[in-house]
Amino acid sequence: MMSNRKLTVYNLVDKLIIGLSVCMLISLTFCRGDSFLSLSEMENLFDTEQDLVKAVNDYIRLANFELDIIRGHFRELSKIQSEIKDPASYMENPINAYSVVKRLVNEWPATFNLLEGSVPEKKLPDNWVLKDMVSWIVQWQLENGVSAETMARGLLNGTLPHAHLTAGDCYDIAV
Repeated sequence: MMSNRKLTVYNLVDKLIIGLSVCMLISLTFCRGDSFLSLSEMENLFDTEQDLVKAVNDYIRLANFELDIIRGHFRELSKIQSEIKDPASYMENPINAYSVVKRLVNEWPATFNLLEGSVPEKKLPDNWVLKDMVSWIVQWQLENGVSAETMARGLLNGTLPHAHLTAGDCYDIAV
């Protein structure tokens, strides 16, 4: 699946190639065997090539921007994964479990869109799973008598890496 910006670049390139082909065919039709293209026709061809170079440059710039986003996402998640020594203990903390589900629901689909049609082998959870996680966190908080501040700081079952809620997480849970 390609983004609309990429389709626009491809459409521009296609139109320029078709235009160049038409110009060449018209030129060849009106040329005699010993004639060359006129200077104005050559300038038009140069302009066409210049437009093609610009379109390819725009595409490369967009692709590099998207690749930078993917690299940043990869570095962030690799760091998180490398710091987790015991996945079971990590996932026992409701804040960590919520963070994993939230990333799978909100961040990974956008990453797959940037990867141009790459599809995960496993099905990603949806918003309903994320809502269930929020309900579980609220229920866990009430059952264990934990304050909202303690929840936000992630000081549950001992301190584990990355166990904290962002302001956005707190808002999502409260709503």
